[in-house]
Formats: sequence, C-alpha cells, structure tokens
Amino acid sequence: MEKLKKEIEELKNEIYELRVKVSALELDITHVKAVEIVRARQIEDSILNRSLLKDMVSLLGDKGMLPTFTAETKEMLDKVLIHGEVTGILDELKMGRTIQAIKTVRQITGAGLKEAKDIVDEIRSRFGIH
Repeated sequence: MEKLKKEIEELKNEIYELRVKVSALELDITHVKAVEIVRARQIEDSILNRSLLKDMVSLLGDKGMLPTFTAETKEMLDKVLIHGEVTGILDELKMGRTIQAIKTVRQITGAGLKEAKDIVDEIRSRFGIH
C-alpha cells in the first residue's frame, strides 16, 4: 500500500511538472503569435506606404509634374518609398512639423536641404496638406 501511495505521489508530481511545461509552451506560442501579428502589421504598413507613394508618383507623372524633379530627386523619392516612411512624413506635415518632415526625408535619402524640401512640398501638395 505504501508503495502504491509513493507511485501515486510521483505521478502527481510528474503531472504537475508537465502542466508547468505546457503552460510555458502556451506562453511561448502566445508570444510567437504576437510577434507574427506585429510583423504582419509592419508589412501591411510598408505596403500601404509604398502604394501611397507609387500612386503619388504616378499622379505627378500623369500631370506632367515630375519632369521638374531631377533624376537624383526621383531616386530619393524611391528611397522614401523603400523605407516606408510616407505615412510618418504625412503625420509630421499634418501636425505642422515641416522641418521635422524635411529632416526625415534627408535622413532617409541623404538629400540636400533643397531636394528634401522639394520632396516634402510635393508630398504636401499631392496629399492636400497645407
């Protein structure tokens, strides 16, 4: 009888340890799912930013407005697109922070002050931000 009680106690301990391990695995799975959700949202934001900028560049080209940009400035617009920063720049402009928007464009593109200002002005006019 004593032997049976000891075996039952050992089984209870094993069950407890397994429950602890299962709980840890559930937490790991929850963490992985959360990371996947964050990454998916980052990808969606990046796709949205690229789409917005492509639409803007297409619209400008259709209206004959892009030829005023140099090839270098067009390349810099592409860098903004690649880094997916259009919404960040739009947010800065909506808050009236033009200088910060210009700084952001300069950081992304390595553009000079005039080129960055031209890009920001074009983004502002295309998205109707005054």
